[in-house]
Amino acid sequence: MSPFIPSPLFRSLLAASALAALSPASVGQDIQIVSIGSAGEASTAASRYPRLSSNDRYLSFSDESAAWSMLDGTEADIWRYDRLTGETVLVSLSETGAGLDEDSSFSLPLDDGSVLFQSRATNVVSGDSTEDSDLFVRDLAAGSTGSVSVDNAGDHQTSSSIFGTEASFSASDDGRYVVWSTFEQLVPADTLDDSDVYLRDRVAGTTTLITTTTSGGGSGTRPFISGDGEWISFSSIDASFVTGDTNDAVDAFLYERATGDFTRLSVDTQGQQLEHGGMAGSLSYFGDYVLHFATSTELTNPPVVVTAAGACTSGCSVGGDEGIGPPPYEANLLYRYDRDTGENVLVSQGTGGRVTPYWSGSGSPRMSVFGNRVVMTTSKVNWWNAADDNLAHTYVRNIGAGTTTLIDRTAPGVAGLGPSSRPDITSKGSSVVFSSYADDLVSGDTNSTADIFISPASLSSPWKHLGASLGGDTNPVLHTRGFLAEGETVTVQLKDGLDSGTSFLVLGLNALNAPFRQGVFVPSIDLIKSLNTDSDAEWSLSVVWPAGIPVGTEIYLQAFVPDSGAPAGFALSNAVRGITQDP
Repeated sequence: MSPFIPSPLFRSLLAASALAALSPASVGQDIQIVSIGSAGEASTAASRYPRLSSNDRYLSFSDESAAWSMLDGTEADIWRYDRLTGETVLVSLSETGAGLDEDSSFSLPLDDGSVLFQSRATNVVSGDSTEDSDLFVRDLAAGSTGSVSVDNAGDHQTSSSIFGTEASFSASDDGRYVVWSTFEQLVPADTLDDSDVYLRDRVAGTTTLITTTTSGGGSGTRPFISGDGEWISFSSIDASFVTGDTNDAVDAFLYERATGDFTRLSVDTQGQQLEHGGMAGSLSYFGDYVLHFATSTELTNPPVVVTAAGACTSGCSVGGDEGIGPPPYEANLLYRYDRDTGENVLVSQGTGGRVTPYWSGSGSPRMSVFGNRVVMTTSKVNWWNAADDNLAHTYVRNIGAGTTTLIDRTAPGVAGLGPSSRPDITSKGSSVVFSSYADDLVSGDTNSTADIFISPASLSSPWKHLGASLGGDTNPVLHTRGFLAEGETVTVQLKDGLDSGTSFLVLGLNALNAPFRQGVFVPSIDLIKSLNTDSDAEWSLSVVWPAGIPVGTEIYLQAFVPDSGAPAGFALSNAVRGITQDP
């Protein structure tokens, strides 16, 4: 699919001073504690490992508190907090609704309110009585618990189904596809004793081995799947996925489900393998961006520059007192790989380019759905140039703006008095959740242990889908990506239009909301742009957001597609509203 470059008229209209400035969107700095009971009572034990659902409504975490449910025992359990209702409910229950007899540490809430969770309990489901970690799903609406890390017959094996970290399993946004790593041999094709990556299709009820090749090799750990379920990243020391893999090191790989192709991410700008390899991280929704680690500085062009602390002049990068130091580098750098261009961007750096190693022991970094903002934790260097307290803190890197923001803070640039870990970021990058031992982030925090917090982080969401579609023989859908801030790349994509046909994108500065047969035409007609769909009935339009547009300015987008099966001969896409933000 080829991107269409916007016309000068499109750019000039957006940059025109005639744009009406609305009140700027409020930017909150408040941090809220969310590891609380439904009645607002604080936890009596440490709360850890928070994760968000892709629709941002649900937040799950692990906690040993027995204050919120009589079914909770003394082991660590999984809880789900509903950000809409404020309700906190116990997740880690057996298929009969009983409390569990062993720890449940890591989890992932799904959009429908159910929760994937990992547990060592022996009484979760019948047929699984070992104390090894397995993966389950709890449907809170139905009150049922089922197994996920199973073979095609739905059976558990005798060894551990899943490793004991939050990087051991991942799921598509709709929860249909789940990937995990295990030593179990769940299909006949798995003939090795190494850890492998499997995919479970929860709708079809099938289990597929991902880390296998035609040469018979395969092994893998740290699997992550894209939100659309089409791309999987993982780490492996196996040399059989790509040709020329001779570094005898763990590398990061990307797997495309549609083709079965593997791409090695641990290469430099010339495509040469890295001596010390790398590790895989999470993906953006469409899998177009992948986070991964490497000790090498040769992944960008020009290479990452690291000098001694205090020796940096304008334009160079500094490692700090605990910086990377001279080669060979012993610490990881965090990169974002662009699947379309094959290029990498260094993520683990502060505002102004200050480079620091990434401490992966405090949780896997996560991306917003567009891949533009990354939340991460490190204790190596305080990127905001305050005194280094040697504690792990949470940061958000805005790749487009080149800024890094401290999140677990009591004021801008003032870190909380305690370490934080395991952050996650909302789909549009509007908020960050994290676990912290700091007791000064909110008033009244007196339990002297780790709590789960959420921070607006000055990252308000730029897009809102308004519905109002009207289909026919086609069912056009607009997808929007990117942040409406100066210098950011904004992409509008139409899917499910006509094959190799013509469609029209309408941009308005106000909401017209005019009835259109059985649908609603939302934007005022300030600009109409004709765009041709490709053979997949899609087009994509990208623009670098210009300067001069006041913060808070709204735009409305909707697409027309000629369609003889639709009322009045046109199908309407969903409408989308965007709000211009600070860089």
